[in-house]
Amino acid sequence: MQLGHFLSSFATFFSGILIAAICCWEVALLSLLVVPMILVIGATYTKKMNTVSTVKLLYLSEATTMVEQVHIYPAQNIG
Repeated sequence: MQLGHFLSSFATFFSGILIAAICCWEVALLSLLVVPMILVIGATYTKKMNTVSTVKLLYLSEATTMVEQVHIYPAQNIG
């Protein structure tokens, strides 16, 4: 499914570049310069957000484990 989505997006991008080159070569040149920068920024942002999400999931898992331990063994925690 992802390969199909990638191919569709890839074809759309290059079709747009081709149409822009036919109509106005400056727009095509600008697109070829700007789009890769946007892709690099998006990839960097995605990598950072995946890291943040993983850390958040780890903390949530740890908190859930603590709550389960307190809920399962309440008499041992009273002292």
